[in-house]
Amino acid sequence: MRRFQVLAIGAVVVFGSAACSTYSTAIDEFDSIAGWDDPQTEPATADYPDVALQYPWFAWFVPSRPVDAPVENPSGFARERITLLADYVSSDLTSMAQVARRLLWVTEADPSALNRLQALSVIESILEILDVDPLDETLYLRDVDSQEQARKEKVFLAADETLRRLFGRAERPAITDADRIAFCDALKAYTSEPLPRLRWQRDLIRTIWSTYVTETDQEVVEVAAMSLRRAMRFAACNGLRAALVPEEIQAKNQPSVRVEVLSIYRRLGGIPAVSFLLNMLRRPQADSLMHRYDQDEQVRMSLVRMCGQLKFEHADVGPSGGQRPIEFLYNTATDESEGDGLRRIALEGLARCLSSKLGFKTVPEGDEWARTWWKRDVVERRR
Repeated sequence: MRRFQVLAIGAVVVFGSAACSTYSTAIDEFDSIAGWDDPQTEPATADYPDVALQYPWFAWFVPSRPVDAPVENPSGFARERITLLADYVSSDLTSMAQVARRLLWVTEADPSALNRLQALSVIESILEILDVDPLDETLYLRDVDSQEQARKEKVFLAADETLRRLFGRAERPAITDADRIAFCDALKAYTSEPLPRLRWQRDLIRTIWSTYVTETDQEVVEVAAMSLRRAMRFAACNGLRAALVPEEIQAKNQPSVRVEVLSIYRRLGGIPAVSFLLNMLRRPQADSLMHRYDQDEQVRMSLVRMCGQLKFEHADVGPSGGQRPIEFLYNTATDESEGDGLRRIALEGLARCLSSKLGFKTVPEGDEWARTWWKRDVVERRR
């Protein structure tokens, strides 16, 4: 028994220090625990085994071979590697693309909310580095008619055929002028708008990354770099949306993840993000706020708090066809199907937004003042 304990302790000492990992060791260990045996094909789900490839702690300064070793907490082991990979997203475009593709997969496929939250924090960093405005509507998938869909598919198929032909040329000889133009046009076409599935968007990152790291023609490399950034922007923004509105693609329904995504949008998008989020979450056909925005009260509470922090001039402005934050606060505060706690906080937020107009020093008792204001300043104004 004592001998077994000594061996176990030795394994921890040799393999347990993740803090000393390099980029290559971290990504190798992540791929092993996540089942990315073939980097070209991502696994359908995140099903972490209890044995994974691990490097000894001294691998960061002494070349060492990894070995398969037991993992006591497979999900936690994966989360540690996600944390380590976060250190390499800003080093260069090559490592950023590799990390982005894997962690966007985590945000969709991993059943652990903790792992998804950790991955989303890295995706937020990538969006910051790429200077992406997540409120830009052109970054997101949109519904199109059959004719437009057919046109898009024709463009993508032509681009795919061109890329396959150029990737397959023997020993990558010097590219001709005609092929250079075709190559660049195909890369631009593929990243002119987001592909219709999240998986395809992640696969596109891999495809363009392969071009970026293997081609030698300077013009092709420059276009590939631009296209790779665009592919990551599309994949990251649509990955965020899928985590926030999971019913659209039957994604995992985890309220704690949705609350964090709300905060990510608010941090990256600033004050306009509040109206943007209300518009993104709103389901006009729903008959109550509970079903119109989100069925989880904590998610609606986060929306209420965001709206309640706005000044009147910001809370009174909404997106085209969308609800103003001040309306959302009023509707929540007076919706009797909501819990008392949420209604009270919404009422306090509404009073804070209106304090400059109504001269409030403290929040009045009850909601009669809110109903009076609504009837006088909103209903009458609409007539």
